[in-house]
Amino acid sequence: METPLGRTLGIAKALANPARLRLLAVLETGECCVCQLTAVLGLAPSTVSAHLSELKRAGLLLDRKDGKIVFYRLATAPDAKPWLKQALAGIRADGQVAADRAFLERVRAVDVQTFCAAGPRWKLLPAFRPAKAPASRSAR
Repeated sequence: METPLGRTLGIAKALANPARLRLLAVLETGECCVCQLTAVLGLAPSTVSAHLSELKRAGLLLDRKDGKIVFYRLATAPDAKPWLKQALAGIRADGQVAADRAFLERVRAVDVQTFCAAGPRWKLLPAFRPAKAPASRSAR
């Protein structure tokens, strides 16, 4: 059985990483799959998965599997809520968190099945291609 001290230490360690705090901030806006989170953080899938595992082990995240896609969301357990509330309040005004959330909107605009199927080539999807410059008209 885990002691209160051990549980508190596990949660504190899970929160003591900028990438994990960014993940929590992104997930505050709703459930995301690993592919989406990897794109938003710009980290390797194995790195993101390790961070997600640490947050889940600390009781701060829940996951569900839909076929091959794993989705994560913030935990709703009463003992997790105060930790999440405090951590998220502390980073809400951070510029990186705001940029992550803005980019997540673009990611969520793509169907999750399509996004995940693209794998590391998600940047080639139409939603992420640079906008074409308007054709210039030559003056006569």
